[in-house]
Amino acid sequence: MTPELPGTYINLLAEIVKRRGISCEQFLEGSGVTPEQLKKPYWYVEFNTLNNLLEHAIQLTHEPALAGYLALEMKASCYGSVGMAAMVSANLEEALKILEQFIGSRCDAFKPELKQEQDDVYWSIHQPLKSFQLSSDATIFLLLGFVHIAKHLTGLSSLGTVQLNMPEPLGFSKIKDKLGVSCLFEQKHNIWIFPKEYLMQPILTADPMLAPLLKAQCKKDIDKLKLRSGWKAEISQVIKKLLINSQGEILKVKQVAQMMNMSERSLQRYLAIENTSFSALVDLT
Repeated sequence: MTPELPGTYINLLAEIVKRRGISCEQFLEGSGVTPEQLKKPYWYVEFNTLNNLLEHAIQLTHEPALAGYLALEMKASCYGSVGMAAMVSANLEEALKILEQFIGSRCDAFKPELKQEQDDVYWSIHQPLKSFQLSSDATIFLLLGFVHIAKHLTGLSSLGTVQLNMPEPLGFSKIKDKLGVSCLFEQKHNIWIFPKEYLMQPILTADPMLAPLLKAQCKKDIDKLKLRSGWKAEISQVIKKLLINSQGEILKVKQVAQMMNMSERSLQRYLAIENTSFSALVDLT
């Protein structure tokens, strides 16, 4: 199954290109994403759509450093209930651990990692699936985006160093003083490094009453996601069981899709992954 990322990344992109005189329709053209999707409170988009739309936005705006500007728009709320749980955590360590645990649980291809060695803390993005890798620009956006979230949550003006294994984009120097970190390009790894004492920095919006409730909600959301993923992994078998109703009638694709709480297009897409189709399953019934 194709991994997915938060659709809020695309919302941020659409907003930043809009400020530069580019319409939502022009930006999304040919991407498979619709303006209606951007109106949803929280949604997901296929992994490579981020890479493609970010590259498209750079071409439309003629701004090679757009990923850096995009990182400055990142907020914890972009991660839905996970971000909200981070916002009410007691300190930076708790907030980052929540982001690490629950973002990684939602996407097999995108897993933040928090490690501590002696006096330093290391934050990186683990990408275990070779077929789904962030582009250089997407890496800049997401890694610096996490830094911006931490800066906003703690009020710290300086948050260490970010190392990036790519050339510095043209024009990036214009925003370096806004990032809250020193950015070093053409390094061996993509990683954010900061002193371990920063982990104890209090979160400005900490709420000890809400923190356990929102963390529990994150766990519930993950359980629901795993449940849905369970039947999507063998969706053809589920459809075979739903095809015939109690009266012995064969249902139409729209009826089965409604029963499975998805669109007809999504249902057909999952079946295509299994090299079959709805009509083929009907023929076998």
